[in-house]
Amino acid sequence: LPADHPDYARALLAADVKTSDVVANDDQGRDFMGEFNELNKSVMAFYDGHAEYVYVEPKDSSDPDAHMITEDYQLLFYPDN
Repeated sequence: LPADHPDYARALLAADVKTSDVVANDDQGRDFMGEFNELNKSVMAFYDGHAEYVYVEPKDSSDPDAHMITEDYQLLFYPDN
């Protein structure tokens, strides 16, 4: 895929809101207990059709977008130019 397209195996389609959104958007970078009693873990469905139970990187105030694209998931999408 071209660099300006998401990796569909990591591109997030849906996730449990309680954990993924809170951890990814908490300005203080705190840890949160997920639905299955594990810190910062979220059930995520991806555009390629698979689902995983994934650790969500907490927000880092020194680099606010670093946690949005990791080896496991991609929360940011960039429009085609």
